[in-house]
Amino acid sequence: MRKYSGTLDSGEQKELLAFAKLLADASARLAMATTESQLLSDLAELLVTRVADWCSVLLPDADGRLRRVVGHTSDPALEPITEVLRHHPFVSADDFRSATWQTGRAARLTDLRWPPGLTDVLDSARDVPDSLRDVPDSLRDVLDSLPRAAALAVPQRSRDQNLGILSLFRFSPGARFSREDELVATDLGWRAGAALDQLRTLAERTRIAALLQESL
Repeated sequence: MRKYSGTLDSGEQKELLAFAKLLADASARLAMATTESQLLSDLAELLVTRVADWCSVLLPDADGRLRRVVGHTSDPALEPITEVLRHHPFVSADDFRSATWQTGRAARLTDLRWPPGLTDVLDSARDVPDSLRDVPDSLRDVLDSLPRAAALAVPQRSRDQNLGILSLFRFSPGARFSREDELVATDLGWRAGAALDQLRTLAERTRIAALLQESL
């Protein structure tokens, strides 16, 4: 986090208060979640109302492949893209978020074509649902109207393990994520990872208790 010295000006005070409120609100939502899907969806929804135009959460499947499990946007025009991505959830090995998954280090990019890999999806359109088969041209129009994106990816960690990836995108001209944004998002990734780990531990203990009860 940026080091502030002396008296803070109004802009610095506003920035610090916004970061503190975001962390507090996120912690409250994470603490209230009772399922993984609720936890991740609530976090993504909060982030697109505060710091990003798009937020997605990636988790590994049983084979270790990263897949989108949650996607939220603050722009209704992007909702059809959200639907297409639901049917194409896997992230390629050359996606920048795969590097974050492998290294556990945050990544910040600018001038990124967004969403990564979607053009190939629209070109093939093999698995796009019937309700969207007449949409690709309009989706391309939406994508062509977007500026190149700024992106930020941070790991969701718990007990020195990566559990998933939190990724944020901004589309306004000249958009970027600052070092302060990265540090706050990294903190949120740790909090989300800890909450996710806690839910999984609780679910496993509940499962074992049920098995023991059945054996009595």
